[in-house]
Amino acid sequence: MKNIAVTLRHRPTDAELTAMEVFADARRSGKKVSVEAFLRRYPEFAETLRPTLESIVLFDGAFRTFAKKHPNFNARRFFENACAR
Repeated sequence: MKNIAVTLRHRPTDAELTAMEVFADARRSGKKVSVEAFLRRYPEFAETLRPTLESIVLFDGAFRTFAKKHPNFNARRFFENACAR
């Protein structure tokens, strides 16, 4: 597995991290929250959060597609094993 370096433009504030968690939790619970609708609630974070929220939507969609094709796949166990290496 390749190591990928990520450069942040800035360190997210606690308020930005909380907003990201709210968005991710809504998506995880099955709500179809759009990035634009969510950012209307948090306009002060629109510029900084948009790329991260779009990435969450992308990964959420990819994971849901994968999960449909592989219903017995246990993501939690997979990531726990991968992190233990």
